[in-house]
Amino acid sequence: MEKKGFWRFVLLVGLFCGSCVLLFFTAPAEAQTPALPNQHGQIWQSYDISAYTSHFPQMSRPETAVMDWILMETGFEIWHSEIPAMLNVTRNSVNVYHIPQVQLQVKDVVQRFIGIDPVSHHFRVRIFTVSTPYWRQKMGNLLTQVPSFSMG
Repeated sequence: MEKKGFWRFVLLVGLFCGSCVLLFFTAPAEAQTPALPNQHGQIWQSYDISAYTSHFPQMSRPETAVMDWILMETGFEIWHSEIPAMLNVTRNSVNVYHIPQVQLQVKDVVQRFIGIDPVSHHFRVRIFTVSTPYWRQKMGNLLTQVPSFSMG
């Protein structure tokens, strides 16, 4: 009698979800994990960024700066192209699955972040006032261009 009740339950579940009964009887004994495709020579690499993120214990997600720079340096489209790839950034690591050329770009960005002390920068600001709005015309030839770039 108990077996009859069990099969009625399975049939009732099957009426509401036909695929449930099919899965109940055809589920494989062991799940197989597929291998990552590497027909383009992709490799898996993890980079430790805890030396950078440890400087910002109060920030909720300091690793987003690293991720943003990686995406800017490598380009967004390279992560969504024909080559299967992955970028995962956590508070302590950057995990990358891509071709060796992209791995070198990512390594360069990570080295820029962990190779400096982010709290040791000093800035000096000078404020000038001008009495005439035509200062650009008068001073334009005397000014020299100074190269600047963003660290990180």
